[in-house]
Amino acid sequence: KCNMTDAKKIAQNAKVILMDLDETLFREDKTISEYSMDVLERCRKKGLYVGFATSRGYNDIQGWIRKVNPDVVISNGGAYVLFRGEPVYESLFSAEEIRDIIATSRRLCGDEVEITVDTIHTLYWNQLVSASAKYTGSGTVTVTDFNDFKERAFKISVNTYEEEIAAEIAGKTIVKELYVKGRLVNIVVKP
Repeated sequence: KCNMTDAKKIAQNAKVILMDLDETLFREDKTISEYSMDVLERCRKKGLYVGFATSRGYNDIQGWIRKVNPDVVISNGGAYVLFRGEPVYESLFSAEEIRDIIATSRRLCGDEVEITVDTIHTLYWNQLVSASAKYTGSGTVTVTDFNDFKERAFKISVNTYEEEIAAEIAGKTIVKELYVKGRLVNIVVKP
């Protein structure tokens, strides 16, 4: 249990301020207010490092990185970490692992299953329906059928409406998170 005196001591000894983007730094329209930018600048003037810690992909947050210029970026749910623009940690699936997860997902869900794959440079998406209409990031989206996919990746997401199928995919892969939104089950697989 932390009382106000403890909280003040922690704040006085802080060296870095890390914040999530969605529902924290972002307003509802995915913009950052001038007030927040001013607060971040005041933190820097006090000698604090400022950074993001988000599940969003690195490619996905490029616009906000350019706007804020954070000292620390923790993206892809911790799979990619940078300090002052230099990578200090990364955890990626091999291209073979990605192809195996896609094959398992298609076998269980059918060829039309929605799949996204986060790489360093782009978000790959197999949706023939306008992917950009659903995409809320600031990076690059590439629509693909994933045939002959040959890139390493930080994260793969598979969307299904069947919890049983999601559980089966989870049992055959290394699943870190299962999100259930209404009837949609989003399987997030990370190395």
